[in-house]
Amino acid sequence: MFKSYHILKRRQKTPGGRRLLKGAGIYYQLTGLIGTALLSLVFLISLFLTIVIPLELGLEGVILLFVAIIGLIFFGAFLLFGNIAERDCGTTEKSAQLVNNGKILLVTAVIFDIVATLYMIFNAGASVGHFNYKLPLLMQVIIFFSCYMPAILYIIGAKRNLPREYVLNEL
Repeated sequence: MFKSYHILKRRQKTPGGRRLLKGAGIYYQLTGLIGTALLSLVFLISLFLTIVIPLELGLEGVILLFVAIIGLIFFGAFLLFGNIAERDCGTTEKSAQLVNNGKILLVTAVIFDIVATLYMIFNAGASVGHFNYKLPLLMQVIIFFSCYMPAILYIIGAKRNLPREYVLNEL
């Protein structure tokens, strides 16, 4: 009886991508918490600028408020998807939804990269003679490791977590 239990235990294989998925989920939870906290502070400052300060300076507060709201939505999604990944990393039944969540995170990273690149081109590179080419390259490296890599690890972990039957049906 004792021996058969260990044989049965060996046959049950744990999902292959759960560590990747859990690590990416924790990363997105931390990013979501830190980003939400910082943007909440920006949100409060922008509310102060739009309500307390006269109209001439209030326009900057409205722009800050808009940026803070969009940022809060992105970081809220990071927090939500990170929580879902950490919670469901051990279940193979929800892996297809986790793959879709990873794709959403990857599209979000691409959008963030495009916005950051356009900001660098139009604001930092206003005069071509004084444009620092090292800064956009450094920014791309930072974006790759902070945005693209966790999303790719999220997707790889979720795909490795898929049930074997689901993977065979896709082929």
